[in-house]
Amino acid sequence: MNMPRHIFPVVKAAKKTFDWTERPGEDLISDTEWDAIKAYARLSRREGQVCRLLFEGQKRDRIAELLGISPRTVRYHLETLHKKLKVNTRVGLVLRMVQIQKFLSSEPQASRVH
Repeated sequence: MNMPRHIFPVVKAAKKTFDWTERPGEDLISDTEWDAIKAYARLSRREGQVCRLLFEGQKRDRIAELLGISPRTVRYHLETLHKKLKVNTRVGLVLRMVQIQKFLSSEPQASRVH
């Protein structure tokens, strides 16, 4: 299936280059937005940390290393996050974070209080 060119305009490589990073999701959601997402989803402090590192592109072993916990504990937190956020995969978890962020950013400030 070919996409029409007007949907994805071609960017000349000479004019603009893409910066590949080790943490692709690092700058997609601000610290303030993460705090709002964690509060809205009612995540524990550790669940929020695991979720954010996953969102930034880290693997389970690296998340464990960064947080000073075992990979098995990271797996437990991921399973809990899947249940809380009603997703079945890590990709689904990342997409749910984006979905919540978009929802919260479109909602008036006063109605965010639980």
